[in-house]
Amino acid sequence: MDHFTDRARGALAGFILGDSLGIPTQGMTEEDVVTQYGLITGLGDAWSGHPLSPGAPAGSVSARTGLMLLTAGLIDENGIDTRRSITALRGWHDATRAGDDVLGPNVWAAVDGQPVQRSGSSTADSAAMAVPIGIAQSLAEDRDRLLDTVARLCSVTGETHQSIEAAMLAAAMVSAAVDGASIHDAVDIALAETASAGNNAQRTPEASVIARTLQAIDWSADLRIVELIGHLHDIVGLSNTAGEAVPAAIVLAKAYARDPYRGLCAAAQLGGESCLIGSLTGALLGAASGIGAFPASVLETLDRTAMNVAIADRLLAQSGRGSTICGAGLT
Repeated sequence: MDHFTDRARGALAGFILGDSLGIPTQGMTEEDVVTQYGLITGLGDAWSGHPLSPGAPAGSVSARTGLMLLTAGLIDENGIDTRRSITALRGWHDATRAGDDVLGPNVWAAVDGQPVQRSGSSTADSAAMAVPIGIAQSLAEDRDRLLDTVARLCSVTGETHQSIEAAMLAAAMVSAAVDGASIHDAVDIALAETASAGNNAQRTPEASVIARTLQAIDWSADLRIVELIGHLHDIVGLSNTAGEAVPAAIVLAKAYARDPYRGLCAAAQLGGESCLIGSLTGALLGAASGIGAFPASVLETLDRTAMNVAIADRLLAQSGRGSTICGAGLT
């Protein structure tokens, strides 16, 4: 397996594994997680009284993985076609009825061409949907193409300025890591590229995702792991908002760069929006470390429909990596 394939598969596997590990703890407090499960060390069933996914078996995935895979299926050599995306989102929603809790009414209003009322917050779900773009397009080869594809995806779902920042960060981080950057370098590259790109979408009163991420990184730089957990809970936040979930995922990925699987277990241990934060953390860790960073026996437990490396291989083939960047064919 070549370098690019390893990292592309790692990004896909990390996203799905982070999502799955978080299902039993999503929506719970850290204290309740400890009471119910103790220390999270791997995949497990959700308890029967879970507020969101009672009794979900180990290896299950959430609707966010479904949306990520939907995006993966929409990407071709021309990027993303907005009309096709609208049709696909409508079809997915009608078939699963799973999107209401994930994307919310504003997204479906935008998809249907209806006025969007911005009374809520900017979520990081756009970031989860943008992860496959980072596999399919190389930031090093064509930065403008990648950022334009993210913007086109977000235009379909009527995202805010902050949500688009989150999506651009996610796609750029994964892309830079698949290109060969370390986690730390991928984060720095993505922050710089997202800041320079800008976007003209509607701003909300929330803080810039870029600024929140820089603050979260700066304030966590010298913290021990035990201190980091408190920092994430009390300072960064563990909600699904773009200004909390994305910085939290980045801080976790940087802290666990040398131990990716443990990092995903730590994300699950936090509770809160553990599926979303875990999936973003996993995509970045996997893109930087390769699929071998996660135990094969654990990956085999994941939903087989979702955990299909052929999806990553197809996306990678569209990127031109290997032949375009290094002059070597993909294997």
